[in-house]
Amino acid sequence: MSHFKRFLPLFLLTLFVIGPVFLLGLAGLHLLRHERERWEAQAEAAEERLAAQAAEDIRDGLETLRDEFAMLLGRLSDPDPGEALYLLGETHPLVRNVFRVRADGERMLPPSGMGMDPETERFLHRYAALFEGRVEWMTPATDEPSMLPPGRSARQVALRGFEYGKGMDLQASSVKTRSEAPAEALVWRAWHWEDGDALLAYMRREPWGDLIGVEVEMSALYARLDVLLRALADDGAPMALLDRSDRHLVTTGELPESVPVTLEVGPMLPFARLGVYPRPAPPPMSGNLFYLFAVGAGLFLLLSIAATGLGLTAWLNRSRREALRKTTFVSNVSHEFKTPLTTLRLYSEMLLEGRVQDPEKQTRYLQTMRDESDRLARLVYNVLDFSRLEMRRKSLRAEALDLNPLLQKVTDALGERFRASGIRVNLPDHALPVLCDADAAEQILLNLFDNALKYAPKSETIDVRVEESARSLRLFVRDHGPGISAKHRKHLFKAFHQVDARLTRENGGTGLGLHLARRLAREMGGDLAWVDVPKGACFVWTVPRNLQETPS
Repeated sequence: MSHFKRFLPLFLLTLFVIGPVFLLGLAGLHLLRHERERWEAQAEAAEERLAAQAAEDIRDGLETLRDEFAMLLGRLSDPDPGEALYLLGETHPLVRNVFRVRADGERMLPPSGMGMDPETERFLHRYAALFEGRVEWMTPATDEPSMLPPGRSARQVALRGFEYGKGMDLQASSVKTRSEAPAEALVWRAWHWEDGDALLAYMRREPWGDLIGVEVEMSALYARLDVLLRALADDGAPMALLDRSDRHLVTTGELPESVPVTLEVGPMLPFARLGVYPRPAPPPMSGNLFYLFAVGAGLFLLLSIAATGLGLTAWLNRSRREALRKTTFVSNVSHEFKTPLTTLRLYSEMLLEGRVQDPEKQTRYLQTMRDESDRLARLVYNVLDFSRLEMRRKSLRAEALDLNPLLQKVTDALGERFRASGIRVNLPDHALPVLCDADAAEQILLNLFDNALKYAPKSETIDVRVEESARSLRLFVRDHGPGISAKHRKHLFKAFHQVDARLTRENGGTGLGLHLARRLAREMGGDLAWVDVPKGACFVWTVPRNLQETPS
């Protein structure tokens, strides 16, 4: 009996304290492993989304190049296009060689005879099977039984993309295009020779029946893809373009030793795959289970292990949220940057190459380039300010100023867009003394007016009125457009929230404008809110007043 009483406290301590804490530690360890597996799965899904977006951008760029070659070759309506083809090969940075073959199979360009330069000889040797008639120009190479891998049909090989024999082509009619193709069917053909891959673009002209085309300069093409991938790549997720032997054609930096997430680029570049290298995972746990059993008799140590498990779980959750937020941010911003950059590059190349001779069109193109530059600048400023606020690096300096001249400055800057939309802006005609940061105030007003222009383009007027109180000034900005639906009102000021996806695709935007405007307003001791009105949308900006004299 005495022995039972002696060990009773230890038994109760084990049953009600040490035992539950021990089980809690095991449960925490299991939860920690589960959270790690879920984090890894979500990180891999994020990398796959990034790879899919990058592959889509590469396909868009290649389709633009294919359409450009179709347009350039389709314009050669002269019965003897030799001189125009030669000029194309000399001036276009993405053209390595040009060729012309008559309807009867005789090669007209490059011309036969002595005195060929080494590059031309290598070109003819590389495509001897085509020029000598051993492989048909207009027949897909995968239709030939000898070119198919064992057990694969031509459709399977075409779908697999990078699994092909000596060559593979694709008719323009079977490729998804973004613009109307020319009357002639352009052939976009991938060709493998020795240890390298190349691309040909050619068409048969009617009524002459001859065949004209170009060989793509692969080094220049890879250079363009390198710029595109570097713009999309994240510091923690480098990218690489791999050939069918997993050699690196393009890389965005130093690649880790981990296995990349790969995705086929598609039929426009059938011999290449895109690889996205995953971010490093959190260090694996080791020894916790052994340690947990080894110190099972120590109550305080068990409690510390349980606390450590809970802390690591919280850390993993934070890491997962940060990783997903970073991926979402990069995806949104890179998508919005792509549209104005593509427009600027296309119009500038057309103007530099002299393809637009009409002065009216030149003026319109230049106007578009200026508008896209302004749009890109607004995107950059919003992203930079958002980043600085997130990292607590943006410092605002309150100063006494009159808000009325600042209102006039912002509306003057957006004057062309107001006139194009037929919108009249009604501004107050008296001084508005406030205490705020001038740059932040300008950014808030730009976002408010830009929001009204995008979502209420048919509003005839935008009214700006003021209500003054003892210590603050309330500035109301109201449009007379369709307004904001009830389901979007509570999310208006959240980062990346967009009210109308269709208008956002047409006019651009990252969903940061109103979020950033409210953050800036609150940093200066004020606020930004939405006000319910019978028609349209109305926002009120509360800003501290300057209680001293109005600045001159």
